[in-house]
Amino acid sequence: GNPSGGSTLSQQLIKQTLLTNEVSLARKAKELLLAIRLEKFFTKEQILEAYLNFSSFGRNARGENVAGIEASSQGLFGKKAADVNIP
Repeated sequence: GNPSGGSTLSQQLIKQTLLTNEVSLARKAKELLLAIRLEKFFTKEQILEAYLNFSSFGRNARGENVAGIEASSQGLFGKKAADVNIP
């Protein structure tokens, strides 16, 4: 299999916060084991909240990476995340 293949949100969160971007089966195995442990101690809602608060969602008008759903909403749309809708 491809070591950079699909990941769960838990795996993405572990990769972004604890591991390097190295592409290897060993790193992917660590990611999977840590994700399983994460899911034992936190609810799906807590994992999603952490993912949304940490992940990068693009760049703002100045070309800076913006991370976290609130900062991303402000940087990309000039609105609070709660005020953004699909259209």
